[in-house]
Amino acid sequence: MTYSELLDLDKTAAKSSAKRESKPSHKPRSTPRHHDTSKGATTPGHRDSMLPRHHDATVSRHQATVTPALVRRLRRGVVHRGKEVSTHRFTKQEKDDLAQIIYEQGRKGWRTCENEIVRIALHWLLDDHSAQGNRGVLVRTLRALRR
Repeated sequence: MTYSELLDLDKTAAKSSAKRESKPSHKPRSTPRHHDTSKGATTPGHRDSMLPRHHDATVSRHQATVTPALVRRLRRGVVHRGKEVSTHRFTKQEKDDLAQIIYEQGRKGWRTCENEIVRIALHWLLDDHSAQGNRGVLVRTLRALRR
């Protein structure tokens, strides 16, 4: 979903919630609110958030912890506006995910953009690579891509 589509959804949701507050409805729900494992029924949209079974879902033992020092280093790298022009190719899903993050942060009052998010990720990756070297996320992922 694009950013403008998300904004339209937000406006629609606000209008519909205002209508619901003015007219209370006592109709029973036609769909269950919980996941019923005995019958295999799921709530709408539940399947969308689940990973397919063929995807790995293991969590690394060496997950990076977000420390105040790491946040300061990332901020120092991103706070200055970049002047070099670069073009990147993203998938539709990646663009939609970025748009979702931008929308969520905007709702919280934090303005951001794709460029800022990608630069934060880049600086984190570079920081991890300088600290971990061949054990870092970058080299391990590149190796996995080449297999």
